[in-house]
Amino acid sequence: MKDLLHSGYEVNGVFYTFIIRRYICDAPAREFVKQIIGHTGYCSCEKCIVYGEYVHGRVTYTDLNADLRTDESFHNRSQPYHH
Repeated sequence: MKDLLHSGYEVNGVFYTFIIRRYICDAPAREFVKQIIGHTGYCSCEKCIVYGEYVHGRVTYTDLNADLRTDESFHNRSQPYHH
């Protein structure tokens, strides 16, 4: 991918350049790219800052009115257990 982004690609005399606009990832890949806790962790919600509870063998989120995560709070790592 690095080579395509840097050098492009030529087919039948036509040169193509490449840019990455979006990544489409499943949950484990998204966690790896964003460097956050796994999707089964206590602070793994990507939308809000809820802290999960261990109930009946799994992590559940009981606070349905938790504050939303913002770009600023994510970049400032305001919830250390999420990162």
